[in-house]
Amino acid sequence: MVTLKDIGRRLGLSVTQVSRALGGYSDVSDETRKRVEDAVRQLGYHPNPTALKLRSGRSGIVGLVVSENSEQEESNILLEILLGLAAEFWKRDVLVVLNVMPKTGKTVDSYTRLFQQGAVDGFVVVSPSSDPMGIDFLMRAKVPFVTHGRDRAQPQYSFVDLDNRAVGNLMASRLVTLGHKDIAFIDGPENSYSAQERLSSLYNVLAEYRIEPKDEFIHRGIMTEHFGQSAAKSLFRSSKPPPTAIIVGNMVLATGVMRALRELGLSVPADVSVVAHDDLLTRYPRSSIKPDLSGTRSPFSDAWVEIADGLTDAINGQNSRSFQKSISPLYVEGHSIAPSVRTRSR
Repeated sequence: MVTLKDIGRRLGLSVTQVSRALGGYSDVSDETRKRVEDAVRQLGYHPNPTALKLRSGRSGIVGLVVSENSEQEESNILLEILLGLAAEFWKRDVLVVLNVMPKTGKTVDSYTRLFQQGAVDGFVVVSPSSDPMGIDFLMRAKVPFVTHGRDRAQPQYSFVDLDNRAVGNLMASRLVTLGHKDIAFIDGPENSYSAQERLSSLYNVLAEYRIEPKDEFIHRGIMTEHFGQSAAKSLFRSSKPPPTAIIVGNMVLATGVMRALRELGLSVPADVSVVAHDDLLTRYPRSSIKPDLSGTRSPFSDAWVEIADGLTDAINGQNSRSFQKSISPLYVEGHSIAPSVRTRSR
């Protein structure tokens, strides 16, 4: 195992000089720093994590605390989030650890235990809407953290989020311009801020065109294939008249929606138009759904760099204010939408 002493011996420097060069101290010349960095790469030196912790008081680890979940689709999405974050933090010599709470447990207990014991330097919080007590604790305890998503319009904490107002507006506006008035909405549960933002945009677009929304067209629940399938079937079995278009929250739900429409003998887009938001999840690719869906696009991966940068800066005390980033979606036209069947039948 290569040590600082080995690097110093090779360059004719003391261990202290090598350490200060790697630590970015201003009393080290650029020439010396470059020599040390070149030697580090050539010799394959990796800092001793125990020594780093003793010297800096930090563990070099960030935590991700989640509750135990029995839904396979949500577990798949969580795995994708974990892998993406781990890869990005690894580039910064930081590890990501996952702590899974039992369903009856409280995330506050994990936050307290992990942080007070020095096991982690900060946290990434996913689905903040479902954990208001945890968010409140982290803020009061002044623990460094960044959320993926948010639970209100202007939170006082750091977050990286998709502009969900824009998501809803882009999809709703496209459908209305095609003559659709009976537009259904299938998205996340009532406590999901992102789903509420998208629904608000739908209502705003309908109001702009003086179209009356229909409560029976709104279905919100756990974002699984099963819920998407059951919600879509309910729309066409109980609504008179049924919707001519459906806005769907993600590709997981869309997979269930499209399955339901096939089972009902409905053709997309001849009988009903479908738009969906796509996070570009590897386990739910657009290519798995036919026809190719129109809708908004914003890769989950766009958030990883922002989250890693924001949390690393917070841990190092480099940003005294909340770090807040909103990511804009793109609209992509596929082959799943057409003018309203009721407009065509006139």
